[in-house]
Amino acid sequence: MMIQVIVHLPDGHDNSLYRSIFDGLKKNGAKWDIIGLSAYPRWSHLDGPTMITRVMSNINDLKSRYGTPCMVVETGHYPSEAVTGNQYLVGVMDRMIRNGDMGCFYWEPESMGGYDMGAWDEATRKPTVMMDAFLGVKHTQVSWLMKAAVSEPLQDQVAAPDLTLKADVKHVRNRIRSVEFYLDRRLAGTLNEAPYELPLKAEIGIHTLWVKATDTDGFTEMSDTVTFYVGESSLMDAPLVIDPSKKGGRIIWGVNVAEPGKYRLLLQYSAARAYSGGLSIGGESVSRLNFPQKEHETLTCDAEIGKTGTMDITLTATGRIGGLPEAEWLRIFPLEGQALPSPVDPTGVNAVFAADSDDETVELYTLSGVFVRCTERSQLGLSPLAGSAAVMVLPNSVGGTPYIVRKQRLK
Repeated sequence: MMIQVIVHLPDGHDNSLYRSIFDGLKKNGAKWDIIGLSAYPRWSHLDGPTMITRVMSNINDLKSRYGTPCMVVETGHYPSEAVTGNQYLVGVMDRMIRNGDMGCFYWEPESMGGYDMGAWDEATRKPTVMMDAFLGVKHTQVSWLMKAAVSEPLQDQVAAPDLTLKADVKHVRNRIRSVEFYLDRRLAGTLNEAPYELPLKAEIGIHTLWVKATDTDGFTEMSDTVTFYVGESSLMDAPLVIDPSKKGGRIIWGVNVAEPGKYRLLLQYSAARAYSGGLSIGGESVSRLNFPQKEHETLTCDAEIGKTGTMDITLTATGRIGGLPEAEWLRIFPLEGQALPSPVDPTGVNAVFAADSDDETVELYTLSGVFVRCTERSQLGLSPLAGSAAVMVLPNSVGGTPYIVRKQRLK
């Protein structure tokens, strides 16, 4: 068996160094079989891609100039930047394989103390993902390496106050260090081993949940955010809106309350600027609400409803310059075990008409949008008033659902 001679130099990116040394060796009759290079981005003060380009350029020149093969006999990276190190090593080896070069060695991968360029995890005493480069695996992003998802509750699920949060977390090397549960943007608990199930008690209302998984290299992966509800609720998503851009404008929901008691109201809104409004239920003032400039934000208000039957929930613009946010939906949660309220069409709205309109014929529609009939304005018994209304609600002479007149449908 013939022993081959490798002449090994540092700074594999420095072509002038290698030419100087090997020209001198050749001139003095030295013999060698392989040229060995060290390639450390750290010591060369180069980023990974630049280091690879410079090393490969040097290798190609050496092979052509001296007619001997080359190999990287030393390289390494920071274990604290394992994914970046993996990408660097994959880049080196991919270029060398395509170039027909001999190979690449990591110096000293299993080192876990004193020498800070190893490729082992001191916590698990196992290889980091840097070593996956020698398996032909490139970690382009942490999400490939690790997956995290909320498995319970599911999106829009209704849960009981006593519930268990669950996460489904996977790692290609089974190196999960911790899983954190964030309920309503606050850390609710941390688990360090499977199964990732966190029991807790949550308030009645709407909640958001996501989980963050961290592996032993310190890389993290966030799950999607899940929105769920605790407690049954009534959804009201078709309010009557009157002059929403003006002071005194209103948003009105009709509700039938079967039992008095405490209720929690959740209003989801979007606001292009800050607004404020007064909330009343059945004509009784409940609270003053402020709406910051946000999209798809949820505002919570607790209220004592002392009477039963059909009534209006009204939000009235009270800000200095008026206006109301866009109301996306309203949910009502009973807090004392009452029967669920039921949504009804809003009633008791003062009918107004645009003073600047001379149209005599109007179309009547129900609040659900069903056409009723055309009629003369004079038959409605309305007097033109100053200002302009977005809608008018008229009593139905035979009872039941009131009629709605949409100003934009006048003709």
